[in-house]
Amino acid sequence: MGSIFSFQGQIGRGEYIKFIALVYIVLIVVASVFGGMSGAPAVDAAASPEDMAAAMESAGPGVLSMLVFGLIMVVGTWASFALGVKRLRDAGLPPILVVLNLFVGPLLTLFLCVYPSKQ
Repeated sequence: MGSIFSFQGQIGRGEYIKFIALVYIVLIVVASVFGGMSGAPAVDAAASPEDMAAAMESAGPGVLSMLVFGLIMVVGTWASFALGVKRLRDAGLPPILVVLNLFVGPLLTLFLCVYPSKQ
């Protein structure tokens, strides 16, 4: 099977479902953990410039958590695309169809979970 990050090879429906579920669970957990730590300052629109500056300075840890969250999202998206390419290849479909994931992501994932293998 190789790595879930590699675009080489093929995977069947069972492996695809297992690994895509793992990717989505990790992304959901990461989003719930880091979503609450974004550090976005809550400042009233009528606040003075000094209050706004102080609120922005206190958002330091939030910036780091947003960077970590962004990195994990990029890795998860890469894995999702790699798994999709392998599954499309296994189903006898052109791997370029993974680009549809950008427009109809969940629908393509569901399709790949139920579409039979070529063999």
